Amino acid sequence: MDKAKLDAMKTKASAAIEKANEFIRVYGDDPSTEQSDKDAILDRVAHITSAMEFLRKNPKTADITDIFDPLLPAFNGLIAALQKPKHLRLPQTKPTNILSVTMARRDVKHHPDNTGRIQVKDFRLKISEYCELGGVRDTAVILLDLLMIKVAKNEFGNRSITLSLKEYMEIRGLSDAKSARELMRKDASALFSIHFEYLEKKSWVAVNIASAAYQYEDGNLIFNFTPEFYEAFKYGKSFMWMNHAVYKINQSYHPWSKYLYRSIVLHKRRNPCKPNEHALRVRTLLKSCPNFPSAKQIKAKKRGWELAERIIEPFERDMNSLRECLSWNYRSGVRPATFDEWLNATIDFELKGYPDNSALVEKRKARTKRLAKLKEAKGLPKE
Repeated sequence: MDKAKLDAMKTKASAAIEKANEFIRVYGDDPSTEQSDKDAILDRVAHITSAMEFLRKNPKTADITDIFDPLLPAFNGLIAALQKPKHLRLPQTKPTNILSVTMARRDVKHHPDNTGRIQVKDFRLKISEYCELGGVRDTAVILLDLLMIKVAKNEFGNRSITLSLKEYMEIRGLSDAKSARELMRKDASALFSIHFEYLEKKSWVAVNIASAAYQYEDGNLIFNFTPEFYEAFKYGKSFMWMNHAVYKINQSYHPWSKYLYRSIVLHKRRNPCKPNEHALRVRTLLKSCPNFPSAKQIKAKKRGWELAERIIEPFERDMNSLRECLSWNYRSGVRPATFDEWLNATIDFELKGYPDNSALVEKRKARTKRLAKLKEAKGLPKE
């Protein structure tokens, strides 16, 4: 291959690298990106990688291998980034779903024994060392999610989970290592302080999340789950799919985005192939958001003009912050005119890039058939 051709190939390779990098920056992490576009860039990357491999192995072009060798790992990284799963498998149970929307509530009552306590129906929460903690942050809910996602990724192989600072920062989209490390440590301390109880078959079941205080060594958080907390997930093995983009949303500006998304995903999982699979009432979504302003209190102060500013607009703002995860709209096409109409309004949503749930649907159909046969055998009514 003469020098002119080699120079031309080098120029094309460099241009392709820049385009591939631009694609990753702009579209690679966007679930709405068409798969055909992703396939096209992967095809481009594969072709150029092959060309560079040829140049590296060809003895006659040994003088330019120092140019192409460093590019190979870069392209491998680009391919890995494109093929990276966009949804994370989060184990869940009914008690932990309640825990996730309760642990960061600001109306937890401080008791003389320095614990924070709250009861929501058949669920009790107690937080030790409450004054020192200053309460539980919303980010602690995220940390618990990430630790449980690692448990699932490891196929429930160990109650001791290691989450690196680098991994945490990447998932959260954080850039300041010092503040991220401090946040991890504070939230891990909060999780260690949490004790909860829930009613099951008329008996209260007591659970601690952590069996020991966390450790932080060489940039790694080591967290140990209690057997009772861990086993509930291990044998239940019920999951929901969380779009990784939801964990990157700035919690200071969009405090309810993750709660709204979690509620939507849970609703979809519980109602596959039903007419309401992609529809929810605003009222239902608000119930999943801890610390959301109370309409009752605003009305009691006779400050009705604040309802839009303090409730409706923050709701729409945080729903819009989920644009990488879902699309949504009011079923009527526009925001309802009055607050009460808005509260009872239905929103339609579509999750972007959501994993195929046909296996779950078939599993539930088979279960329904089995139950129907059992009822028929026992002479019970089918409905």
